[in-house]
Amino acid sequence: MVDWHDRSSRPAKASGRTPATVVAQICRARRRLQAHDALGEHGAGAIHRDLLARGVPAPSVRTIARWLVRKGLSGRERWRRPPPPKGWYLAELATQRVELDSCDVVEGLYLRGSRRVEVLNVLSLWGRLAASSINPAISTRDVISGLQTHWQHHGRPHFLQCDNDTIFSGAHAERRYLGRLVHWCLCLGVTPVFAPPAELGFQAAIEAYNRRWQERVWRRWRHRDLAALRSRSTAFVTAYNARFREGSTAPRQPWEPPLREPRSFRVVLLRRLDAAGHLLLCAQRLRITPRWANRLVRCELDLKAQRVRVYGLRRRDPAQQPLLADRRLHVSLVAWHRPPS
Repeated sequence: MVDWHDRSSRPAKASGRTPATVVAQICRARRRLQAHDALGEHGAGAIHRDLLARGVPAPSVRTIARWLVRKGLSGRERWRRPPPPKGWYLAELATQRVELDSCDVVEGLYLRGSRRVEVLNVLSLWGRLAASSINPAISTRDVISGLQTHWQHHGRPHFLQCDNDTIFSGAHAERRYLGRLVHWCLCLGVTPVFAPPAELGFQAAIEAYNRRWQERVWRRWRHRDLAALRSRSTAFVTAYNARFREGSTAPRQPWEPPLREPRSFRVVLLRRLDAAGHLLLCAQRLRITPRWANRLVRCELDLKAQRVRVYGLRRRDPAQQPLLADRRLHVSLVAWHRPPS
């Protein structure tokens, strides 16, 4: 004997449900009217009239409208294309062969007595390995020190991605040079990557971590002094890495002290061409191509050859990154081991 006490009492088929044959006729009528109706009417009301004229037991206009929405035929659906894979703008990164660390600075924080503090946050793309360092004011020297401490414990990534703040890149928008952090990365064999200005998505992961740090550390507690804030931050980072860090196959390189001369000469800048297809890079205006106007590009600087290769980027088709131009570009570096003038 079978015990049916835990079986649902709901009927297998709802009595008021529109039959599948009628739903199919609604869809066919929609397409037929859209293609052949003299007035061009193909909404729920027009479908209702067409079905009645053909002798089909038509449901109400409201029911027809609901079925059009369910079947994606209402004409008001928002089509969402699948997002590109993480790191899609760099082929070796998208295939998880290498790791990328993103870094950013949280500003505008003040302890009691109007004592300003700033936070340098670091987050890896594939492994979600996080780090946070706090100082009264973050300078390029503090960024180098914070990254060095982090990479000594966990290894170097292949790429370091930043925004275009001058503490990361130097005043490259006005002068033909890149700053001390870029030179330090190249002396370690790490390739700097700079996100496009005022573009969403490229720094989304580190921005989300910034927000989480502010909500869970800064706003959650009252901090007596800088030491108390650092203690809370260290506890948060430890718990974050224990909870969210993922087992990533993207390798990290063992730490090696930086040299005085670059081990590599590659720098990547993500930019968007202007309406004329031109590019402003390190205070130099380059003509690329008008057919890629107002679109994203990846600029690969070879500082040894003093050239830049520009590749087109498309989120819809991330695998296709055509070479658009190869131009000469004069860029110098500020040595990381020299004190700022």
